[in-house]
Amino acid sequence: VFADIAGRPARLESLVALVRDTPTGFAAYVDVQFHMLVESEAGQQQRWRGLFGLLVAAKAELEREDIESILGLTVWDLYALPPAISRWIARRGDSYTFRNEALRLAFARLDPWPKASEHILAFCREWAKHRRRYALRSLIAHLRDAGDLQAWFVTAMDRDFLKCQGAAFPYEPLMPLQTIEEAMEEAMAR
Repeated sequence: VFADIAGRPARLESLVALVRDTPTGFAAYVDVQFHMLVESEAGQQQRWRGLFGLLVAAKAELEREDIESILGLTVWDLYALPPAISRWIARRGDSYTFRNEALRLAFARLDPWPKASEHILAFCREWAKHRRRYALRSLIAHLRDAGDLQAWFVTAMDRDFLKCQGAAFPYEPLMPLQTIEEAMEEAMAR
């Protein structure tokens, strides 16, 4: 709402109309904003739709190199995000995500972005080739969400995967153990 107010003329009547016309509730507000995004010039471009979907499907921040590998967007593209897209996205160093998890979930509710989920899962499955941190952190969750329990269990018990996880996240020494524990708990529940 504040971004909308900042973009409007400062006449009192227009501000009153903006507040009156703003939907009540977060989900309703995001729904209206999503429809405006779809109709915008940026919303009509496949590369920005792809980025938006990728960030909706992501379980954690994506680094610029991950985005480039998956979508082919370069540093030039990411530094020149159109305002209709950048207002929703947080950039922390070379990492990108939604400004908060509630936004990501609200946009996911509006469109499940199945192609983006497929692209990010394919990227994560290639962890042994690129050893990217995102893949090592999130592959298990993506496999679980895709219902590929066989691959989930095999990956969770793969010594190379667990070793790479430990090396990529030295300040999270329990991550490999948590990976094994999750898989074992799921296996026992079945």
